[in-house]
Amino acid sequence: MAKLIGTGANQVPTNADLGKLAYQDAIANGTGTAGQVLQSGGATGSPAWATINTGPPTVVFPSNWASPTNTYTSSGTWSKGSLADEDFVWAYLVGGGGGGGHGEQVNSTVYVDGGIGGGAMLLYTTAGILDGASYSIAAGAAGNTSNKETIAGANSTITLTSGQGGTSYTTNNTLNFNLYNTSVETTTIGSYGNLVINTAPEDNISNTISVPTGTKFGGGPAHLTNQNQSVLFTFHCIFGGGAGYGQNHNGSNRFFTEDTSEYAGNGGSSGANGTYPGGGGGGGGTLNQNGGAGANGNLRVYHV
Repeated sequence: MAKLIGTGANQVPTNADLGKLAYQDAIANGTGTAGQVLQSGGATGSPAWATINTGPPTVVFPSNWASPTNTYTSSGTWSKGSLADEDFVWAYLVGGGGGGGHGEQVNSTVYVDGGIGGGAMLLYTTAGILDGASYSIAAGAAGNTSNKETIAGANSTITLTSGQGGTSYTTNNTLNFNLYNTSVETTTIGSYGNLVINTAPEDNISNTISVPTGTKFGGGPAHLTNQNQSVLFTFHCIFGGGAGYGQNHNGSNRFFTEDTSEYAGNGGSSGANGTYPGGGGGGGGTLNQNGGAGANGNLRVYHV
């Protein structure tokens, strides 16, 4: 060493001889405050005092729900690949759309149900928890060729490994929107407009989301052939598929325009198939017209 400071047994090398990683003057970094830790600045940066965050982690949403990292169209097993166990991911499942009803004459009027939209589910978790999970992608239902009723599509499902508890998470084709959270201690994990999505701390739960009239987070409801229905709604769905075209009679013909969807598929028009993923098939708008088929669901995963 070029220089030593001190005399005899108390001699020590200078900072220049040892380098930054071996020793830092208190005066260079200060002493910080109680509870702080000295955080590395990387290969070239200087260390600095940092405060440990003891609160719940901040939920990170995808920058664009329309741009997933990966999309899966058939059943399989999910692998985290190069992701670290603690990296967060979103899994977005869409169920299969329902088949539209067959155009049927009742009292000289055509009645027909529009196919229900595929249900939707979001799961926020870590790559380590989701690694090895099996997923089942639902098929859409065929259009009805014999009566006016819709045929329900199947539900899509993710099942964690036995080592992670073996929990199954599924879409819900009874129109509810399911939101699951496996790892974040928080009571509010997001909002859309004036709607806040809530989930209980550290629970694997589902929440039914209520939204203003004319909007649905889950799949669109079948446009039913209800003679007494006086108010007709066409929904704009957010995560679920839209329902298909339907028609009924209540003193005059009433037509239900097919639903649209923000991130899943639109419902089919009269007798047409629903749009992938999860759109419900359109009911037959003329006598004896077969209903359109519902579209298959899918799984989209987002690395956040």
